[in-house]
Amino acid sequence: MARTNYSTYSVIKRKIIDMFRDYESGEKKLPPEAQLAEILDVSISTLREVLVVLALEGYITKKHGVGNFIHPSTLDIGNRSVFFADNLKSNGYTVEIQLLKQEREIPDEEIIVSLRMPRDEEMLSSTTVHLANQEVAIYTQVYIPTHLLVKDDSVINVHEYERLNEMVWRHCRRNLAHSLNDYVPVGLSQDMADIFKLPVSTPVITNRQVFYDTYDEPVMYCLNYFHPQKYKVTTLQNWALGQTT
Repeated sequence: MARTNYSTYSVIKRKIIDMFRDYESGEKKLPPEAQLAEILDVSISTLREVLVVLALEGYITKKHGVGNFIHPSTLDIGNRSVFFADNLKSNGYTVEIQLLKQEREIPDEEIIVSLRMPRDEEMLSSTTVHLANQEVAIYTQVYIPTHLLVKDDSVINVHEYERLNEMVWRHCRRNLAHSLNDYVPVGLSQDMADIFKLPVSTPVITNRQVFYDTYDEPVMYCLNYFHPQKYKVTTLQNWALGQTT
């Protein structure tokens, strides 16, 4: 049986959220699944796949034999997207992505080990910034092993892609499956302080990402610095998972 693709899931999820965004009082129970599938004009099997994901993401709670319950408090959490540009836009910023520098270089040991690459192989290194209302909100360094490039790209217009998965497919013909993310607090160096226009040693959060394809092979390494006032993340812990009643 074919699985629901991400695009279809996103459309159905948005329709369900829009239906209940202003639902402030009374029982927060979704219509019966057959009725909801008819309202959304999708098959019952597709709807059930979407409802499972909505439950995992914390939008709804599924109670066996009782029904599905929407959680209005979760509907406007801004970090539902994995894309930095979407997050900034959801917080009211006008977003622009700029490419500052791109070059081939031998990476440091951490990147070599993370990407399981030979020590003498060059990588294509790209430095970009996300501007929020014309001010730097995110500083990013992207590293891709040159042997993964489908052609001898001298320049990859990283700033033209809001979604890294699109860039990786276009230039490496790899489908991203997941990334492992380490969040590390640091104090800004002089160079980074100048970029963010903040005092030296200002504490910020950095995010180190290793991206893997569908065959679990590492294909890309990213290092991100976030402006402490401009990039806001609200997280949700789903305590309903595993409940017995």
